[in-house]
Amino acid sequence: MRRLRIGLPLSVVPMLRQEPYPLSWPEEYKDMFAYPYSFELKARKADVRNWRITFTVPPGAKVYKDSGAWWDVVEDGSKGVIEIRSPKKEGHGHVVPAGKSLTVDVTAAYKEKKDEYRKPANVYAEQID
Repeated sequence: MRRLRIGLPLSVVPMLRQEPYPLSWPEEYKDMFAYPYSFELKARKADVRNWRITFTVPPGAKVYKDSGAWWDVVEDGSKGVIEIRSPKKEGHGHVVPAGKSLTVDVTAAYKEKKDEYRKPANVYAEQID
């Protein structure tokens, strides 16, 4: 079962950004399938400067951090969870404005192609210190 959890004052809406595709590079991702997700973070009443997004993945899956990824990886998927967060550096510019949204693109690499991976599982987003 897929669940959406919300850590007030932040909500998240996940979606598959494009159709999954096979990976062949770098070597550690060879024969895996990329599932590009977009997570739309929405702030309620105040700006959210520091945030994190987590979702669960099956054994062997991992985050695929390409050259356009600006967020920090906390958990890479090796323990069954992918967790990313806003960059730790001050003034990173990836703030979720009050009443507005910020889209965060994350690609997960899975060992096989399955329809159930089209939606990330147990998605959670929250404001952090």
